Amino acid sequence: MGLSNIQRLLDFTGKTVIVTGAGKGIGAAIALEFADAGANVVVAARTKGDLDKIVDKIQAMGRKGLAVPTDVTNKEAIDNMVQAAVKEFGKIDVLINNAGNSPMKNVLNVTEEDWYYNLDVNLKSTFLCSRRSVSCGSSRNAAEGS
Repeated sequence: MGLSNIQRLLDFTGKTVIVTGAGKGIGAAIALEFADAGANVVVAARTKGDLDKIVDKIQAMGRKGLAVPTDVTNKEAIDNMVQAAVKEFGKIDVLINNAGNSPMKNVLNVTEEDWYYNLDVNLKSTFLCSRRSVSCGSSRNAAEGS
């Protein structure tokens, strides 16, 4: 018996996936699940040591991983992340915008600076990462000639 439809949907063999906020927690778990499904995984977060640990786990699964320290509030860092992914794997098939932040403060103690930083991490970075990934290396985008 061959693969079921659901198994085919969950087969990422030969696909390249970028996961932001992948140094720990949910992002790390997402990265490892994509690796388990056959993907090459680019892990991005601010802390290289955390990323290296996740890449070690990905490689232990027999998959390829790439750690790219990235501050998702910085456009140049996002450009570097996408360029590194395309250079290493030739394309980007999936982007998981997982990076997020929340001030652990009483709302009365949240400054305007805190608020704008959270918007940059939680909202602006999603836009910037998505736009850059689609414009540089999306295999679907290339196949459709867009």
